[in-house]
Amino acid sequence: SGTGVTGVQQIKVAIIPSAASTYTLPTISIPWWNTTTNTMDVARINARTFSVEPEAGSINSLDSKNISPTLVNQIESINAGNNNQAVPQVSTNSSLPWKISTLLLSISLLITLQILWKRKDAPTAVKKPSSQKTPSVKAALKDIKQACMNNDAQMSKDALIRWGQALFIDDSLHSLGDLSKKVDGKLSQNIQALNAYLYRNNNENWICNHLFDLCDKYTEKEKSQSKSHITNDKLVDLYK
Repeated sequence: SGTGVTGVQQIKVAIIPSAASTYTLPTISIPWWNTTTNTMDVARINARTFSVEPEAGSINSLDSKNISPTLVNQIESINAGNNNQAVPQVSTNSSLPWKISTLLLSISLLITLQILWKRKDAPTAVKKPSSQKTPSVKAALKDIKQACMNNDAQMSKDALIRWGQALFIDDSLHSLGDLSKKVDGKLSQNIQALNAYLYRNNNENWICNHLFDLCDKYTEKEKSQSKSHITNDKLVDLYK
């Protein structure tokens, strides 16, 4: 789209300690694009250190000074009898990975919501449809014919400009002077004469002088030349 791309990044980290010790979770950095400042920002979670205590009831957690030889022998006998059995390891800190995962997911969700909120507030460039449609050549010729029948100079000017825009597919054509440069012969002369009449702003009656017939013939000539040009292009492609 024209407003950017929304992305969601999820990072899951699970720490399963195998022994009692101190563990450090390194710094986590998540880059994201700030649409307000148009700069790259970084969401950062600082490094954290966790201490894992020994399992409750573990022989390692007992004070060797307080263990009698008889108790030690009993424990060793029990361990020897259970060598072939899988002993499940229960961690008292099993909730630690879930806490870390929940924290990371929460940060990712907050970043995503912030980006979506900025996109909502950002002005969106909306392309407005053109209120004016390019007239068809046929409709413009009909207007020229009607203007000539009425000998209406201003109506003829407006119809001629619409005809030129449709025929030459040129919305920048806005005056009779522009149109007279695109046509030739008697049609160009009549258009220049109409333009001069409108500039004089006198009370003389204006006569169309076959303006419609000239425009109609010029239209047919342009269509014929356009078809011939397309045919020649196709023939050239055949011999390439």
